[in-house]
Amino acid sequence: KALYRATLESNAAALAAAGGGRRASLRNVLLQLRKVCCHPFLLDGAEEAAAAEAAAAGDATATAADRLVAAAGKLALLDRMVARLVRDNHRVLICSQFKGCLDLLERWASARSLRATRLDGDTPGPARQAMVDAFNAEPPTLHLLLASTRAGGLGLNVVGADTVVLYDADWNPHADAQAASRVHRIGQAKPVMVYRLVTRATVEERMAAAASRKLALARVALAGGPATVGAGDLDDVLRHGVRELFGGGREGAGAGGATA
Repeated sequence: KALYRATLESNAAALAAAGGGRRASLRNVLLQLRKVCCHPFLLDGAEEAAAAEAAAAGDATATAADRLVAAAGKLALLDRMVARLVRDNHRVLICSQFKGCLDLLERWASARSLRATRLDGDTPGPARQAMVDAFNAEPPTLHLLLASTRAGGLGLNVVGADTVVLYDADWNPHADAQAASRVHRIGQAKPVMVYRLVTRATVEERMAAAASRKLALARVALAGGPATVGAGDLDDVLRHGVRELFGGGREGAGAGGATA
């Protein structure tokens, strides 16, 4: 919450500006806010600052893994969800747009002794198929597949999973739908649950609402073209939750509460 507010305050001039280049400025601010929502440690220096704060407070018991989980509402929720899912013998596909976020999720999985593999746009074709085959293998040897939202295209078949977690949203809702559909392939014999994690009262909440509207319009039109985002759309997204964050909402509320 503190970093989300600081990001807005430090970019006040860009948010208030008009004229040429405004859309690019708004996109940059939005990108930083989305990183905070995914995990504050995606911002340069944030993890080091958290470690220094813990040391100054005399908290010698908190490990790096504990700080990693506690720093983000989404990861704290995912940590509890996955512990139960793995205990009940589910296999989970976790999707994120950000490679840095996948890096953090790999660290978290390792710290929690979860067997995971990772697939993103840099994964070569042969290695990609080997990872997918290993994940789909019976009996299961892996708990998690961490994947970039758009990696793999239409041909990726992840029927070994029965749970999908969309850790962050794409501007184009069809990209998220395609990511989830990788588990709904021929050969899937289990019911599939799809969870979308959204940080309350932030840009993510407005993006999720906009995505739902776009999907509804696409269904009506029977065609879903590429999503376009104008400066007016960015204004609306960036304003969402600001009143609550800066003291106009509930006591103690604001950015940081993740919901599924």
